[in-house]
Amino acid sequence: MDARTALEEIQLAEKEAKSLLQKGESEANTILESTKEEVKKQYKEFIMKAKEDARKIKEQAEEAGEEEAKKIVEQGEKEALSIQSLDEEKINDVVDTIVKEIVNYHGYR
Repeated sequence: MDARTALEEIQLAEKEAKSLLQKGESEANTILESTKEEVKKQYKEFIMKAKEDARKIKEQAEEAGEEEAKKIVEQGEKEALSIQSLDEEKINDVVDTIVKEIVNYHGYR
């Protein structure tokens, strides 16, 4: 093998190495872009899931609040009905007792 052939082989090897390096860089860039897109996609999915979870939690809290409010309203209605159901005679007795107490406390004038 003469010097010229050796030089040609070295030049060919350098070209092949340069080509392999460019191909590697191109593949690396493709992988990097693909990874970036996948990260963006996963981020969007994560945000969507977080929003959905937050919506469900809010909905559950509203339902729990409405249920609690319903219980309170029902209790208030029961108490109102029990007050309304007191017969007039009992109410008059209570009023008379209160009036007597007030009069006794302040005396006759």
